[in-house]
Amino acid sequence: VIRNYLVALLDLRFGSIVSPIFLLYCAVGASGIVVYLLTAELTSFLGLAPFRTGLAEPFHDVRSSAVLGFLASVANNYVWNNYITFYDKRHKGGAIATGAAVFLAVSLVGLLVTLAVTHLLLTLQLSWISPALARSTGIVVAVITNYYLNASITWPPRKR
Repeated sequence: VIRNYLVALLDLRFGSIVSPIFLLYCAVGASGIVVYLLTAELTSFLGLAPFRTGLAEPFHDVRSSAVLGFLASVANNYVWNNYITFYDKRHKGGAIATGAAVFLAVSLVGLLVTLAVTHLLLTLQLSWISPALARSTGIVVAVITNYYLNASITWPPRKR
């Protein structure tokens, strides 16, 4: 009931500009950022060795705390998206594990999109593109990509 009320309020306020479901998706993503930061900070104290990816710099070494933070935020986002954002199409029972695996795959695509866009913008070496702007642009592109993929694949529209 509360979720439907919130969707109705968002639709009244922003419905002509952006989907209220997309706004819920972004709010869940914001909670994932908090989970990522908390998990990465807590696990960085463990002093785990970085992962060697074999990729070129700056992606050669990846902090273990970043990987654990990413996985924690993906788990957080899946649960909240399943029970709030895509409530009408939520996964139940055995479909939860399959849905979580698909969500993780889509999240990895989003991570790659973020890295690719950021790397592309930084390698252009345009004077007006700061590292923060490049990362922010990569994140925005990834959020839109992930929303589309999750709405289409992880929680596809119900067949009528």
